[in-house]
Amino acid sequence: MKLLNNLVRFAHRHKLLTVLLCTIIVSGFIFIPYLIMNKPFVLGWDYRNTYGLFYDNVNEMLSISLSEKVLPFYSWNLFLGNNFWASKLFFYSDIFEWIATIATDVHFYIVTMVLSCIKLCIASSTFYFYIRKKNYKLHTIILGCLLFAFSAWSIDSMKDPFFLSFYIFIPFYFLGIDEYIANHKKIMYIIITAFLAMTNYYNFFTISMFSTIYFLYRYYQVNNSFKGVVKSTLVLIIYYFIGVLVVGFALVPCFLDIIQNSRIAQNSFGLFYASPRTYFSILSGMFLPTTMTGNGGPYIESLFYYVTPTKTDLKIYLWAGSIISILIFQPFIQACKRKANIIFYIILMLLLFIPLGSSAMHGFSESSFRWTFLIIFMNLILILPYVNDLDLINRKVLVINLIVCIAIILFTQPLLAFITGVNFTKYLKEYFLLIWVIVIIGILFVIIYKRIKHAKIWITMITIAELCFVVYMSFYGNPFFSEITWDVVIQSESTLKDKETLNKFLFNLDPNNEIQFYRVYVPRTEVYWDYSPNLNLKYQIPGLMTYDSTFSPASNDINLIHDSTKAFPWNIEIEEPSLVDFFGGKYAIVTEESQLPHKNYEMKSMYNDYYYVYENLNYTSFTKSFDQVITYDDYMKVNNPALINETVIAHKKDFVSISNLVNDATFEELYVTKDLNKMNIGLMTTKDTFVVIPIPFDKGWQIIVNGVKAETYQVNGGTIGLSVPAGTVDIQMFFIPYGLKIGLMLSVLCVVLLSGIVILELIDKKSRFHNKQIISDNTENNEYRQ
Repeated sequence: MKLLNNLVRFAHRHKLLTVLLCTIIVSGFIFIPYLIMNKPFVLGWDYRNTYGLFYDNVNEMLSISLSEKVLPFYSWNLFLGNNFWASKLFFYSDIFEWIATIATDVHFYIVTMVLSCIKLCIASSTFYFYIRKKNYKLHTIILGCLLFAFSAWSIDSMKDPFFLSFYIFIPFYFLGIDEYIANHKKIMYIIITAFLAMTNYYNFFTISMFSTIYFLYRYYQVNNSFKGVVKSTLVLIIYYFIGVLVVGFALVPCFLDIIQNSRIAQNSFGLFYASPRTYFSILSGMFLPTTMTGNGGPYIESLFYYVTPTKTDLKIYLWAGSIISILIFQPFIQACKRKANIIFYIILMLLLFIPLGSSAMHGFSESSFRWTFLIIFMNLILILPYVNDLDLINRKVLVINLIVCIAIILFTQPLLAFITGVNFTKYLKEYFLLIWVIVIIGILFVIIYKRIKHAKIWITMITIAELCFVVYMSFYGNPFFSEITWDVVIQSESTLKDKETLNKFLFNLDPNNEIQFYRVYVPRTEVYWDYSPNLNLKYQIPGLMTYDSTFSPASNDINLIHDSTKAFPWNIEIEEPSLVDFFGGKYAIVTEESQLPHKNYEMKSMYNDYYYVYENLNYTSFTKSFDQVITYDDYMKVNNPALINETVIAHKKDFVSISNLVNDATFEELYVTKDLNKMNIGLMTTKDTFVVIPIPFDKGWQIIVNGVKAETYQVNGGTIGLSVPAGTVDIQMFFIPYGLKIGLMLSVLCVVLLSGIVILELIDKKSRFHNKQIISDNTENNEYRQ
């Protein structure tokens, strides 16, 4: 008993440390099973196709960057070449990914496991700092921090590390707004705005849209009116833009790149979702830890999770513990601030249930529910006061809440199966895996309703046990996440040995390779074991496939020539023979001849005792010259991919200009050399002519032809076209991300403004302290005289 009392006293004295210890205990149920069973921490398709292999690419880019002493602006191994600075900031702009690059000798899956544990601890810590001034009791602090750290959104985001890296810091963002409203402090808000904008601009757009709603809600709560709200809002907006533009050097190039993405402007402006699955998924996601069945198999996914017309997989995670579920109605029946709570929550629900709302929160593109972390956060801050003081709970509402919870948990899945006409017996395993929550909710109801002795301790223990079970079943307990072994990972990632061996082998196949640029055709299923279409990043070879939502926007034009998408719009595999030839596919690595794109290949050698390496006899040079031009509209009438190697295919606006530039010239490529951010090409032509360089068109390229800046055009599937003069031609290409210069200028300006704000706030703080000291001294003098 004495030991228990000592532990309780320790916990009260060291609340944050206690929170961290509890976080580590729950985290153990995620990570320890992988360590005990020696399994890799592989978390799904995106994880091994993007994060793990982009990690290899960023390490390679940093290595080259350090050796060449230039910033990493352009990657030749990202699909067909890509703006690394703008496109991969989406994955590698948070501090954790850069920390990961230090551990170059440790596998990415192990690094991610360690970083994920650290992130969960940070999540509980930031939430602790958000609520620490609310005078909550210890059990409320522990529960609030754990429920935030292990919410369904957080659990699901562990397989998308850059989303989790953003989520864990959002309490600081809202704390910054609160500090501004209550104490007129702005430095914290500006700094956290800059930090989050840099960390993940995707989620930052979402939180920016939500900020207006949150600010008005909190302003009214603090001031009990909207007096002065316009002025206060406008000032905060100024601070917001200062924070955003502090990192303008990164965000401006990213913004100019991302607005060209094919996913932008695919708006959902309707008032109702086309499928009833959406509404059932929202209800289930609110009251059930559906992460336990997410990715768990085709049956449960085909019932709840569905693919939109733009092939976006929708999954909705709103759960944050059964204690929140059983108390979710309480904030809206108390007299104190009831009106503000109701209006605020109605707005949240409208955003959630109307496609237009989710579209707006998703950057005005197709509806997505990644923004629902905001609902989880708001549920917590609205409901924790009732967890803290059980006497505030209305028992009649509690009974209604219980009935609603049980009804939703029991009937949403069978009812949806009935409506959609599917056989529900296929889903019974997943169904029973979820409805055990009814037991937890029932126990919590009895504890709260009866006010049993030590109720708060029991609620805390039950919730922690529930979280431990949920996180285990969401990860190692889910066969989808535990079936892959280290042997599969290592063998699939080394099927072509290593990058040094492979590139040296290919380079030595032909003496001309020293002065040529070429790409390598590899069939994904047969050679890459269907492990990933981005394994070319592991081997650092320019490949002809990718799974990437941020590849060069110009590459979308490839599908105007021939549909090269596989499964998803951003999963591209160039297999069409004419496209393989056009993009410089000089070599093919296959397991048998039938896998070659076409018959005009010659076998050169065996590689790694299993693979055949063929040379494409159609490869003559990387750059091409054409003497005729057609528009894409004309091409659509013929729809013959072979034309890409015979003519310039131009957009209508450029047709006349290019028509005046093409010419029947004898053309010879002398050399092609490349380094980080640059390429040099030597040509010989008998006449002025038009050449096409099969690299994605990007405004960041500065191209100099014989010392004169060249005008470029986007042609032939989004590649670079330009005019060259007769004779010997020297083409120098330099890449600086479009928008970087203006972004740098804005960053410098806003850093100066931020410095000025810091200085003024310090002066003001010193002045207030000085005035307070004078008042104190005067008071003491008056007391002395009396």
